[in-house]
Amino acid sequence: MSLLFSILNGHKKALILLHEIYGLNNDIYSKSRDFTTLECDVYCPDFLSNNLVFDYDEDAKAYSNFVDNVGFDQAYDVVMNLYKELTMTYDEIYIVGYSVGTTVAWMMSEVVE
Repeated sequence: MSLLFSILNGHKKALILLHEIYGLNNDIYSKSRDFTTLECDVYCPDFLSNNLVFDYDEDAKAYSNFVDNVGFDQAYDVVMNLYKELTMTYDEIYIVGYSVGTTVAWMMSEVVE
């Protein structure tokens, strides 16, 4: 599996937070902390791997990297594997995405109850 950032507090609910084309940047870390107020553990899989992060002014480079090196199918596989793993532990699992993460969350909606 790709790298993963998580905030675990022993809750019965989990939230899978899917990042933008820019990677696991400070904005996603901040959103992760915000979501813990919903009393859920937060998981953020890294579609880009190797701690690759782009600045917001590198949108063309970030998009090209996602399309050329990751793609929606690979990102979907990462999230599906994480989702299956989390079903063993959590009563409820939610998925929230930003940018390309939104598309992957939508793809997941077709198979997740």
